[in-house]
Amino acid sequence: MSVSKAFVALAIGWMSALCLLPVATHCDSDSYYEKYYAARRFVPVKRNAPLEFNFTLTLGRDDPLAADERPALVGNLAVLGSWQADRAILLNSTDVHNVWRASVLLPQNSSVEYRYFVASASRSGGVQIRRWESHVLPRAFNTTKHAGNRTDHMGTIDGHRQLTRGWLQSSGSGSIVQFKVFHGALRLEEQTLPEAASLRLRLQPVHPGNLSPILSSASAHVEYVRMMYSDSRLRPQPEYGVPYAQDRDLLMFHVTLDQLEHVAYQLEVYGEQQDLVRLLGYAHLQPASLAGSEGNVSLQLISPIWQRVVGELRLQYLVVRPMVNGSSDFRTSFVNYWRSNWTSLEIGHRGLGKSLTVASTAAAPLIENTLATMQAAGELGADLVEFDVHLTSDLVPIIHHDYFIRVCIDSKTPRNRSDLIEVLIKDITYEQLKQLKTYQIVSNKIIEYPAHNNVDQVEQRLFPTLQDLFEQVNLTVGFDIEIKWPQLRSDGSFESQQTIDKNLFVDRILEVVQTSGCGRLNIIKSFDADLCTLLRFKQNMYPVLFLTSSKENAFVDPRTHNVEQSINFAQAFDLAGIVPNAVFIKADPSLVQRAKSQVPLLLLWGGDLKDRQAIDWFLQLGPHGVVYDRMDLWLPPNRTNAIEAEQDLPDFFQLQCAPAAQQRVHNATVDSILSNVNFL
Repeated sequence: MSVSKAFVALAIGWMSALCLLPVATHCDSDSYYEKYYAARRFVPVKRNAPLEFNFTLTLGRDDPLAADERPALVGNLAVLGSWQADRAILLNSTDVHNVWRASVLLPQNSSVEYRYFVASASRSGGVQIRRWESHVLPRAFNTTKHAGNRTDHMGTIDGHRQLTRGWLQSSGSGSIVQFKVFHGALRLEEQTLPEAASLRLRLQPVHPGNLSPILSSASAHVEYVRMMYSDSRLRPQPEYGVPYAQDRDLLMFHVTLDQLEHVAYQLEVYGEQQDLVRLLGYAHLQPASLAGSEGNVSLQLISPIWQRVVGELRLQYLVVRPMVNGSSDFRTSFVNYWRSNWTSLEIGHRGLGKSLTVASTAAAPLIENTLATMQAAGELGADLVEFDVHLTSDLVPIIHHDYFIRVCIDSKTPRNRSDLIEVLIKDITYEQLKQLKTYQIVSNKIIEYPAHNNVDQVEQRLFPTLQDLFEQVNLTVGFDIEIKWPQLRSDGSFESQQTIDKNLFVDRILEVVQTSGCGRLNIIKSFDADLCTLLRFKQNMYPVLFLTSSKENAFVDPRTHNVEQSINFAQAFDLAGIVPNAVFIKADPSLVQRAKSQVPLLLLWGGDLKDRQAIDWFLQLGPHGVVYDRMDLWLPPNRTNAIEAEQDLPDFFQLQCAPAAQQRVHNATVDSILSNVNFL
């Protein structure tokens, strides 16, 4: 009986315990638990730990660093700065001379691209690019699941050395000021300069308030160049300034600044006699005196002993500011890209050739600087087409040669020159320009051209925009882009007037080039030396060439006076080359090889390229290309241009184009579940 009672009690206890266990719940679709467990299936897998990579960089003997300079590492990944200088990684020095190192955590299974550059970091957080590896393709490797090391030599990628002067990448990279000391810029009172003494000039950055010196740094970094054939290069300034001979020297100071308004300048004139150097006079220049993009200043020199005026120094200045809406970075560059087989290129002047200002018997069959003539030149086999760019008053880059158009104010048909007036392109909006009937005068004959908007065929219209050409001319046709700016002639008159700020002028044109011009061979040039400087230091993608006149000493600027001076200027500021008139090469054919030994590219232009025989004569001298009229007559039949002849072109030029931003593909179900997970 007792056994039976014990068994019953045990059974009751066991059943009670069983009843206390939780009962499985059958949840509906809105259950908290179902959402929770369903969401767990969509939670991304935890990322693998990043890998430590040591980057070791060796600098060569020819790559000395200034006190304020450090090598920097930049690349495609966010941890490497996404190609932006202000997010780059500064390397640290090691115990070994000229060897620098940085350790970086990189994600596993990633494609890594990177470059090195020489940086100078400012207190404001900006980074100046002093020199950089400007190869088209950067260094590259893939990470796996293991850490690693990278050992490199500055400027050398795949055995090819290329180290190029930097540019102004963004607003945080500062500005550049150039001071030009040309012939006869200095006047000294009698007996100020000791007999048989030579002159030296020195530029010292100072604080605007107390005039205390600013040491060489990102705040102010001074370099100079004396224009001398085969030796025109920017160098650090010596302690007692730069030798200056008034009758022959072209001297330029190149100052890289962090903040333009926070630096003033002390100009010092020294007399040097044997081993003795003595300060003769000095002057101060405040930043407020540098109004606009360019100008002239006259400074009174004060004797440090007598504290009175002992002379005058006349300077010209240029201010280079970074592009406001620029898009350049370290990803790639074509400033030095020119294939070895790109020789003897044939470039169509204004398309097929001039037509508006020459007699009908000599004019090209299609109107110059129109879409039609550019397309026709390309179809005939032109390697590039050359055209001229202006800005309208509303800052639209348009294609036209002259600085003005001729219009008739009265509704009557003009009978003579006095019935026409000249309207500057800079003073008229693009919409107004397209509505105007224009006129040309050829051999005292007035020729009428219909308004842009009144021509049915788009490709036949005058005044296409620069963007039109980029979008509607085949990518296999290269562009030789001449940017117009009026020059001061030797007789004291200007070619025309220009009131648009020079930095703004260049920025607007470069914006269109950057946004619409990628994917083809582009070169940019100008007759204006300062414009070439702006083009060179505002972007790092396209080569810039210096274009010179058909006459020596045609303009006041001594950098334009002859072929040798144009070589010196191009060499000093890392331009890609020069474009002299063929008349000088005809007189002295040796200039071709002299130029090619100093600058990368040499193109020729001018009226001496007048027929096939003349074109071939100039080409056999070895220039990289020639620009001439009447391609319809002189271009060989069935010609294949240089771009079409290459299997990888023009596709290779797509490297110029910024990659499209990659966006995550959204899934509504996953997003909804993950949002609930975050809430939980």
